[in-house]
Amino acid sequence: MSKAPRTTHDDFEAIDRYVAATFDRYRRTLVAQLPTFVEPRVADPDRALKRLRFLVETLAGFAIGSAIGAVASATRRGFGDEVRAGIGRVLGRVMLTGAPRDTISELTAPAPFLRDPTRPLLESLGSQLHARLCAAVPEVRAHIAQLHAEITRAAPAQLRAFSDELDRLAADDASDLAFADQLAAGWLFYTAAVGDLSHAAAPDARGTWRSWTGRLAGPAPAPPPTEAQIRSEGFLMQIG
Repeated sequence: MSKAPRTTHDDFEAIDRYVAATFDRYRRTLVAQLPTFVEPRVADPDRALKRLRFLVETLAGFAIGSAIGAVASATRRGFGDEVRAGIGRVLGRVMLTGAPRDTISELTAPAPFLRDPTRPLLESLGSQLHARLCAAVPEVRAHIAQLHAEITRAAPAQLRAFSDELDRLAADDASDLAFADQLAAGWLFYTAAVGDLSHAAAPDARGTWRSWTGRLAGPAPAPPPTEAQIRSEGFLMQIG
């Protein structure tokens, strides 16, 4: 028996399933992991809260980049040279445009997250990052739709394989595990910058978070990470 023909509706349902599953895992990681973190002692709480927004946006950038990058990598590996070139062009546009500016806003009073008044910075990180991840869902869906449009243009016969790949990735927790690692490392480097905790034990093999901390510190910032560093860590967007 032959398979029913694919429709655009089928393809976009697969995109929705993948994005929903990926970001649900991100949010569950945030809920599970934040209570295990240590609240730093800070001399200037207002300064620490203002700088927290850069951590929120950087972690959101990683989550977005990882979700898009997993799909892009799978299609570039298996769908031929013409698709590979087109996907590269789409990724280039994503890196240039980054996150919509209206998502990068000053932090407001946090909604309850840990419900622990003794850990205000973790409360803020949890509530703000959770909201930012929710807001990123349509953003990521739109970027993956651009990948779908490129495959439709260059290799329409591959659309069923693309949909099948999305369903496979929807069950893969690799992006979530990477997000968990970056969440832990980012918090350690952030708290070292604003408080009295050391980031010496934080995993940062390529130096991305150390460079980020240098820029966060203000005067005499460290050189920004190269595009290769950003991409190798999973960040398609340089934010914050």
